[in-house]
Amino acid sequence: MRENRKGNLKMNNAAVIYIRVSTTEQAKFGYSLEAQEEICRDFAKRNNYEVLKVFSEKGESAKTTNRTKLKNMLSYLKQNKKNIDALIIYKMDRLSRNTADSLAIRYLLNKLDIDLKSVTEPFDDSAFGTYIATSLSTLAQLDNDIRSERSVVGMKQAIKAGRWPGMPP
Repeated sequence: MRENRKGNLKMNNAAVIYIRVSTTEQAKFGYSLEAQEEICRDFAKRNNYEVLKVFSEKGESAKTTNRTKLKNMLSYLKQNKKNIDALIIYKMDRLSRNTADSLAIRYLLNKLDIDLKSVTEPFDDSAFGTYIATSLSTLAQLDNDIRSERSVVGMKQAIKAGRWPGMPP
């Protein structure tokens, strides 16, 4: 047994890993999931975490929390909160590309007394660390919103030029 950041006793130094790619093409032909998992496992090893489970989201967007593996993971965390110290992610935008959803997930993790660890982005539970995590979430949403705006502009331009923007009907 060990004492965690809130002074509660936990059974071990255990973690869960969550990884995600946005498209089924990335999941089928890319190496991103494997790379994310390897980097997260390496982080866990360096920080003395035993990885209990890996949740791998294949081809679902982070625009919403209505994702199969994310919901399964959150349920698993709730059921096993006494035995889990951390949720390890590769990057904040893998968890969510919506600031409100990111805040809600981080609030839940805090209630469950589970630390969120981003392998590529250093932040902690300090006031400044919380600000950084929120800023990273906001940047992920901004990036997503900009891509969406550009796509809409491109589709409108294609229609004006007489082309069908997407798969033929």
